[in-house]
Amino acid sequence: MAKKDTTSLIAKKISIRKTETPTFLQGLMGDVPDYSLTMRDVIDNQNVAILLAVLAAALYANSTPVSKVMLLVVPPTMVAAFLYLGAGIGVGTIYVLTHFS
Repeated sequence: MAKKDTTSLIAKKISIRKTETPTFLQGLMGDVPDYSLTMRDVIDNQNVAILLAVLAAALYANSTPVSKVMLLVVPPTMVAAFLYLGAGIGVGTIYVLTHFS
C-alpha cells in the first residue's frame, strides 16, 4: 500500500475555496468575499496559541511566590482583591484588543 501524503490531505481539508455564486443568487448576495484559509494561517494561529499557553502557565506559576511576599505586608483580603483586579484588567485588555481592533 502506497503511503499517502498527509500534508496535502490536511491542506485539502482545511482549505476553503471560493465557488462561483449561482446566477439566481448574485442579485441577492452581491459580491461574495473570498474566504480562504491556508496552512500558513493555521500554523500561525497554532504558534500564537502555544505562546499564550506558555505565558499563562508562567504567570500562574509566579502568582504564588508573589502572593506570599505580598502577605507579609498586606492583609489577605487585599491580596485577593489585587489578584482579581489584575485578572479583570487582563481580561478587559484582551476584550478591548479583540473587539475594537
